[in-house]
Amino acid sequence: MIKLYYYPGNANLAPHMLLEELGVAYELVLVDRDRNAHNSLEYLTLNPTGRIPTLIDGELVLYETAAICLHLVDRHPEAGFAPAVGTAARAEFYKWLIYLT
Repeated sequence: MIKLYYYPGNANLAPHMLLEELGVAYELVLVDRDRNAHNSLEYLTLNPTGRIPTLIDGELVLYETAAICLHLVDRHPEAGFAPAVGTAARAEFYKWLIYLT
C-alpha cells in the first residue's frame, strides 16, 4: 500500500488530492513538525532532506512533490490526468509542473 508522509499545510496537498482523485488505497502518516519528527533518524532514513512530503510505493521512496505527482500520474494513465508519455502534449504538460512546487 502507498504511504504518504504529510504535515498539514505543507506541500503534500497536491499528492494527497491526486491520491484521492485516483481512488487508490493509501495510508497517511503524520510527520509532526511541532515535535521535530521531520528531523528524526527514522524520517531522515526515508528522506535525507527532512522535507515533507514523502511517498512510499513498494520499494520506491520519493520526496519531491512534483516527482510524487508525476509518479502517480504515470502509474495510473487510465485516469487521464496527463497526456501520454512521449507526446508533444506531454512536453507542454511539464511546463505546468513548476506551479505545483
